[in-house]
Amino acid sequence: MRCFSTSIHHSASVRFAFEAFTLNISHHSTGQSLSGSKSLTIVRMSRFLSLGRHRLGFAAAVVAGLAARLVAGLVAGLAAGLVAGLAAGLVAGLIAAPAVVPVMSAAAPSEGLPVPVPDLSATVQAVAASWQFAAAAVGRLPSPLRLPRRAPGTTD
Repeated sequence: MRCFSTSIHHSASVRFAFEAFTLNISHHSTGQSLSGSKSLTIVRMSRFLSLGRHRLGFAAAVVAGLAARLVAGLVAGLAAGLVAGLAAGLVAGLIAAPAVVPVMSAAAPSEGLPVPVPDLSATVQAVAASWQFAAAAVGRLPSPLRLPRRAPGTTD
């Protein structure tokens, strides 16, 4: 036990104290020389500590990988939704523009007459078409947040 107490006194860390304690036990139980047992104990401790660091690093890598996949999925889903929404809005604008412009130009006052209310049926049809287009576009997107569709003929 003298080796154990002097090692704790002279060492700067608990790791060396644990090595000295293991060294003392192995010296008394096996009868090996002190220097050979010390080198064996240091190798064992360094392997144990590196294995612990390796396991901790592996766990951190797994957690970081899962977090990265989650963030990447969310960003990809948001980007796909944004692109689909912009495309649907552009198509709706292109569809609605030819239908709305003639109605508005025909309603322009030429002789000071009151401005009639424009016919909005073409605009309503264009908006309905854009909603149908957007729904079809979103239905084709591979999104992890979208609910799976039921098979035909199934009920809740």
